[in-house]
Amino acid sequence: MPTIITVEGQEHDLEAMTRDELLKLKSQIDGSKMRIDSQLSDAKAKVHTTGQYADPDWYRRAQHAAKRMGRQRPRTRSAT
Repeated sequence: MPTIITVEGQEHDLEAMTRDELLKLKSQIDGSKMRIDSQLSDAKAKVHTTGQYADPDWYRRAQHAAKRMGRQRPRTRSAT
């Protein structure tokens, strides 16, 4: 399994990182995923309250980003 992941446009080599750096990276991934999940939740709520859908391209990209971050977090955990 590759040990290099990209988070917010920056590459990180998990094997070369210290434990503290990995913990900071996990926190960064968690924060980003929480923000995206919140935006997706807001978009879903807007559909229910107003009937107005979010931009389909944005919604698809946001879902993909949330899934990717969900897959990256366990990789940082296994490297610590």
